[in-house]
Amino acid sequence: MMTNQAHSVAHEWWKDHSDPAEQRAFLASYRAAQRTERAVAWRRNVMLGFLALAVPILVRLVSTL
Repeated sequence: MMTNQAHSVAHEWWKDHSDPAEQRAFLASYRAAQRTERAVAWRRNVMLGFLALAVPILVRLVSTL
């Protein structure tokens, strides 16, 4: 019986992007994605705040009809 004993080497993730230009491109892409996510989160939070203020006012207006 033959057993295959492949030694798995730990992946050195910090060496994946060792090229400075590649690092800058990755960082720029990551920051752009973060900016987009933050903008979406702000828009959502502003909309939820607007709804939290508008719904009670609309309920009062409708209840006076």
